[in-house]
Amino acid sequence: MEIKQTGARAKLTYSLGEVAEALGLSQVYVRKLAAEGKIATVRFGKRVMVRGAELERVAAEGVV
Repeated sequence: MEIKQTGARAKLTYSLGEVAEALGLSQVYVRKLAAEGKIATVRFGKRVMVRGAELERVAAEGVV
């Protein structure tokens, strides 16, 4: 999986919608995985985000 870069560097965090699109999954399923703790998330106020390293991990290893 190739992570899109903005400018000279990759993004640090991705929205759940961006994660769903990158992994080819539905947003509902990604939200379920996040709620179950199978995808690590960080919160910025009300926004739930996924770190780039976590997105790469899930893309490489899948979720258990």
